[in-house]
Amino acid sequence: MNPLSIPMAVARLSGRVITLPLAAYRALTNPRDEAQAGFVNRVVGVGKEVTGTLLGDEDLREAGQLQGAKGDKQREAVAERAVAEQKAEQAREVAARERRAAEREKAEIRAEEAEEKAAVRQQAAAREQSAEVAAETREELVEEAADATRRKASEKASAAAATKQRTERTAASAERRAEEARAEAERLDDAAS
Repeated sequence: MNPLSIPMAVARLSGRVITLPLAAYRALTNPRDEAQAGFVNRVVGVGKEVTGTLLGDEDLREAGQLQGAKGDKQREAVAERAVAEQKAEQAREVAARERRAAEREKAEIRAEEAEEKAAVRQQAAAREQSAEVAAETREELVEEAADATRRKASEKASAAAATKQRTERTAASAERRAEEARAEAERLDDAAS
């Protein structure tokens, strides 16, 4: 490709007029994609640094180093955000699977409870022939079965809640790291300005 055929844009930089490829100029002035802006900032930073070194302009060289560091941080922030979003999505999927499993377990517990109650009623009916003993036995068996079922349900619900909390903490931690990377990129941007 002929370098003269690339559309160019003129920009003023530290009091000097420079010529940039139009695509780079547009990415700097109206970035649509942070990764693209990070790459362009890195390239422009290296350009400033080299130009500053060649011209003996220490301010331009330092500005180039800062802009290059800003570009690196932007790309890191994009990568960390992508990882955080992926982890958050995985955590949501795990939570959804656990929720479905907990619902299945609750349904199984209800079915078991119904079976146990039916068995208890049958046993109670057989024992009701001896009036007073049958009534007391029936109530005790129903309560024992209900207590056992409640204990099982409570244990399973506690385990599901603990797993959900772990996945939420993992997603929050990943999002916090991505936010810190963005803040660092903004700090470097402010330092470069």
